[in-house]
Amino acid sequence: MPSQPISSRCRGFTLIEVLVAITLLAIISLLVWQSMGSSVVMKERFEKKDQDFQAVTLAMNRISRDLQAAVLFSNVEILGVSAGGEQMTKSAFIGTNAGDQDKITFQTLAHLRYFKDVKESDLAEASYFLEPMTDEDRGEDVSGLFRLRKRETSPPDADPEQGGAVTTLLTGVKELNFRYYNQQKNEFVDEWDSTKLDNIHKLPRAVEIVLVVRDPVDEEGSLQFSTVVLLEMAPGPNDF
Repeated sequence: MPSQPISSRCRGFTLIEVLVAITLLAIISLLVWQSMGSSVVMKERFEKKDQDFQAVTLAMNRISRDLQAAVLFSNVEILGVSAGGEQMTKSAFIGTNAGDQDKITFQTLAHLRYFKDVKESDLAEASYFLEPMTDEDRGEDVSGLFRLRKRETSPPDADPEQGGAVTTLLTGVKELNFRYYNQQKNEFVDEWDSTKLDNIHKLPRAVEIVLVVRDPVDEEGSLQFSTVVLLEMAPGPNDF
């Protein structure tokens, strides 16, 4: 049987076939790289959003926990007086409407003592409010953004809205709004002051909290979180 020509038995790829194969491989590699790059970007975005959601949830839970244990006293003997008869502690629940940067001040039994023999108690005065962010906070444009701050003093003093230690709970906040449920009017109102005649020595039955933060994915967008907290010691006073 005659042998086949060498050209027929050892035929290789032509130059065009090699170029086509390389082009297809390059296209497939590019598509895979783009897909992996998009997956990494999406993963980072979801992780960032999840972290911000957790931070907001912790802040909302902290405010809610303190409000649930809010108390109000009117008896001067319970509040304490000095040897000279001067009132040492003033009890108040004050919710100030300041547009989208509201402030709330109250006394709560939710204070925790972290150090042994420290001169603190379960009772503390607390305030929640916003302060403008600065460029140092994030190293970027922070115009229109605020820090959510908490001020706490234990035991309470004679000035419910001053003194104590201030800590930052959250950054990148756009709005903080509180509304207070008035049982007599059967509606939510924008302000509350237990030192004034309308609500003298009274707590609101519930407090609505609305917190608006910057979207971590879309810096021009916003995310809104809200909840309603029932005050267990309402309406007060709690002179037990």
